[in-house]
Amino acid sequence: MKKMLCMLLMLLLSMLVCFPSYANEPETLNLTQVHAYETATSLCFIEDTLYMLGAYGLYEYKENELTTVVDLSDAYAYRYQKERPEEEEQALVWEKAISYLFTDGQSLYGLHPYSGKIYQIEGSQLKAVSELPDDLLYVASEEFFREIKGTVFESGKLFLLLGTDDYEDYEKTELIAFDLVSQEYETLSPEGVQSISAGPEGKLLAFIQADESAIWQYDVASDTLEAQLVLMEGDTPAGIACYDEKPIYYNQNRIILAEDVDQSLVKAYLPVMYSFGSTQAACSKSGIYAYPDSNYVFLRDVSIEGEVSQKVLTLMGDVSPDIIIDFSIENPDIAIVSVQSLNANELQQAALSGDNSVDIFVLSAPGSFAAMRKKGYIASLNGNETLTADAKTLYPTIQEVIFDGDTLIGYPISINPQAWTVNETQWNNLGLGEYPTTYDELFEKIALWLDVYADDYPEYTLSDMQQMGTDNLVSSIVEAYIAQMESQKEQVTFDTADFRAILQSVSDHLDLIAEDHDQWGMALLSSYNMGFGTSYADQDMMRMLIPPTAKADEVRSLIANANILSVNAASKQIDEATKFIEYYAAHLPDVTRYMLHPDLNDPIESATYKSRVATLQEELKALETRLEDADDNKKYEIEEEIVQKQLTIEYVSENKWDISPESIDTFRAIAQNIYIPYQSVLLSKGSGGGYNTLISVIYQHCSDSFGAGEIEALIADLNRVSTMIDLENM
Repeated sequence: MKKMLCMLLMLLLSMLVCFPSYANEPETLNLTQVHAYETATSLCFIEDTLYMLGAYGLYEYKENELTTVVDLSDAYAYRYQKERPEEEEQALVWEKAISYLFTDGQSLYGLHPYSGKIYQIEGSQLKAVSELPDDLLYVASEEFFREIKGTVFESGKLFLLLGTDDYEDYEKTELIAFDLVSQEYETLSPEGVQSISAGPEGKLLAFIQADESAIWQYDVASDTLEAQLVLMEGDTPAGIACYDEKPIYYNQNRIILAEDVDQSLVKAYLPVMYSFGSTQAACSKSGIYAYPDSNYVFLRDVSIEGEVSQKVLTLMGDVSPDIIIDFSIENPDIAIVSVQSLNANELQQAALSGDNSVDIFVLSAPGSFAAMRKKGYIASLNGNETLTADAKTLYPTIQEVIFDGDTLIGYPISINPQAWTVNETQWNNLGLGEYPTTYDELFEKIALWLDVYADDYPEYTLSDMQQMGTDNLVSSIVEAYIAQMESQKEQVTFDTADFRAILQSVSDHLDLIAEDHDQWGMALLSSYNMGFGTSYADQDMMRMLIPPTAKADEVRSLIANANILSVNAASKQIDEATKFIEYYAAHLPDVTRYMLHPDLNDPIESATYKSRVATLQEELKALETRLEDADDNKKYEIEEEIVQKQLTIEYVSENKWDISPESIDTFRAIAQNIYIPYQSVLLSKGSGGGYNTLISVIYQHCSDSFGAGEIEALIADLNRVSTMIDLENM
């Protein structure tokens, strides 16, 4: 009896040792740990060891350890070079640029997409074992390399899914069976195959999009197809693999196992917002499914009985994929599922009906946020003290938007001030004086430019308004005018002396924006924002400005748009949804955080600055050493390189900031003028907003002959349409 118990105990321990450490627990591999820009393009398992082929190397993941098996970083430069280099040394490196991985269950193989060479990978070495015929990959008549859409080794042959040379029908493919020994191939019967993967022994899995989209099983011996799972219309399975002799794949945040032709089970969730049918995944026999996305490879245990038990938050709108991934890593019990955004009316209708299928909204301000707030469709976030305390440190103008009284109902995840940008370096070099603060001052500067500067500086123009035409100029003025009225809590009407005067000023200065000036150089004053505070274009300093106003004594508003995370009041998971928003708020990009928080004023140095300077210094030292030993005829060339290297070091040192002190000071000086017109229907540019309607009216009346008659007609129509929009909104 004791002997039997000991044997059972030893068996149990051996099972624990052999079972992969990542089973049952969601795990995410970040390939930037092995290379800063690495992504996995091809995966396969040998037993429970995962192999991942990227642009810079071949990697192995085993027993919680990620290691580099083959360093391919020197071959990266040749990754998309189709022709073999003439120089033998370069050619040998080019040969290493394999792009596809497959296995026979024992050994690992790599395939070069242009040479057609097949390599057996032994340790860190690539050993050529076969080669595809020249005519298989390259269509000489069309000078066209066929795209390799899939590679599977089965029944002693390599199966290739190849794109055809038919550009008019990209879905056309050919399934090829290639013998590595005889190097002969045949074209198989299935048509319309979009992706392939290994299946049960002697079979392949194939996604075929025909009259009925389905995942099929292809029997190699009999050359026949059998449907495994009929898909919903529009579904495109990504990352097809095989587990327990059944297809498993990714679609819409879910890993799905096909139980039968018309039955499937959700086995896990992935924080992946977008997928592609060509994505290659892999699944081990023990049930570890591996799916690549960007810099990550996600590992999920799909061997569980039935469907996965996990809290699922459904999110509607665009957010940072990286933050979702990081949240999912830190909170493996909560899955984030993204769904397609609705327009404003559909969103309100869903909320009105008490629809709780969506937990978190990304709402626009101006836009959908105001209506959802007004009608009480947004949940309070006050239950999260950390988030509420953080929100109270934002700019007061932002707090006005996201607080309803004392109740926090959203958190901004992006803000876009509609600032202008001046090329400060060139503006000052040319002595152009003060920046224009009104449109009349802008017209004066344009007139000065055309009279004094234009002929001598054809590479520049004063303002991009000279390149946009009357309709775009008037559109900018109308937007600024509405913002001025609404920010001062005034009723918007266009039949005023001030508005008529600015339109008359446009009419009087039509000659300044006529296209026959040939003013198509780089604008010194741009009507869009180029960056936070200050930025650089080549060597020139670019600075944010508040756009001009209609008249000098007006308070100058800086219109800003924002995207706001809010929780559906009907959600059954308000606490979990609020937790996600708290996490998102704490992990916003630095620039966004600084634009929201007036108390963040410490500059941020670039993470790569020191290493970049160190590398440049080493290169400079090497050049100086070369100069000492150089022949006289080479010295001049090296001296020039030294000068350029010194200038580069100087430039990098001057621009070492991700967020510079000057950027902070510039933004803080104008941020007090920020106005988020979240309740404005007239400035809302989304579906159901009035801005697009106003623009269409402007375009009807503005032309190169914008005179008194057009001005009065435009004013009348703007008043009529804005009144109609207000009534419809009420």
